[in-house]
Amino acid sequence: MSNEITKTNSSLMQTDKNQRGFESGVDQEDLIIPRAKLIQALSPEMQEGVEGIKIGSIINSLTKDILPVEFIPIFAFKNYIRFNPRSKDDPNFDPAFEPGGIIWRSTDPSDPLVQE
Repeated sequence: MSNEITKTNSSLMQTDKNQRGFESGVDQEDLIIPRAKLIQALSPEMQEGVEGIKIGSIINSLTKDILPVEFIPIFAFKNYIRFNPRSKDDPNFDPAFEPGGIIWRSTDPSDPLVQE
């Protein structure tokens, strides 16, 4: 009987040695990478009243820890985002989107929407 158990366990343990987690496909949306986030007056963290966070603080977007004044970024990129105005009286308000919602987003500086 012990031979049968050994054979069963060894067959379960045989896996592709090239796979190291994420055996099924992973999309970019499945991963969350922490970012350095500058806190502004309308940041969700200010609205939620996260303890110790003030306007102008730079925090880790996942842990909400305040980052030191000096840190070394390992990756940088720009996002261009068009937000719907918060006031429905604003002439640029688009009723197809919620107040303050994202209308479009791009990472390409030559995108026609960015250029406009």
